[in-house]
Amino acid sequence: MAYSKYNRLVDYRDRVTVYDSNEPTKSVYSIDLMSFPYMTNFESNNTETGMICWAKSWAVYTEECYDKVASKWILINEFDKNFTNEMIDKIRNVTDPAANAVVGLIFETNSVMTSESLYSRPPIMSEATPGDCNTLKPYAYNKLEDPTDQSYKTKYQHFFVANCGVLDAIVPTYFVYTAMWLVTAGVAAAYLYFIIPSESRLSLQKSLLLLPALKALEVFLQGIWLNYCPWVGMDNSAY
Repeated sequence: MAYSKYNRLVDYRDRVTVYDSNEPTKSVYSIDLMSFPYMTNFESNNTETGMICWAKSWAVYTEECYDKVASKWILINEFDKNFTNEMIDKIRNVTDPAANAVVGLIFETNSVMTSESLYSRPPIMSEATPGDCNTLKPYAYNKLEDPTDQSYKTKYQHFFVANCGVLDAIVPTYFVYTAMWLVTAGVAAAYLYFIIPSESRLSLQKSLLLLPALKALEVFLQGIWLNYCPWVGMDNSAY
């Protein structure tokens, strides 16, 4: 079953697990990171393996990590507008072997990132604070004292859990309540306009007809919103 730390309608996160080079099954460090939501495969669970490379720029990656001891790389990038955009553009080049070797990208940033585009490469992308990235720094290939003596294999996972099925029995209830409020508004309007003489109708009575009508609209919109679960692809990605 896919990972879910909390009982939420939608739960998504990434996990980096570092393994001892001498004991490949022994985990030496693990951390959960915030997923970068602008990925085309955001709704799919995914697992990649490789080695960590601390790369402020594409040049650092190609010079210090690529074509060394690993065939797959997970890059940690200290966010910089120019260097980061260049790195993203380079990774999207499917004809470049260095780009194809990148299976993950972690942005070091203190603020939530936004984008006007969706990305299919690399397969997993995350956002992390400088503090979180510093905990991974000791396991980066190009930050090791002796990379030839020790290296850390890393598993990089993206989890997406959508429990929207629990809403299947709830959403129709909202539409039933919508109909009830509309019936209430209709009955009140019929009573006001067909039973009460026109000379006895008050402006306040007419205004009160808006209450059940607006309540019907509110409940209807709530039902529509819940029916959109898991809300991926909407303009607001804050969930």
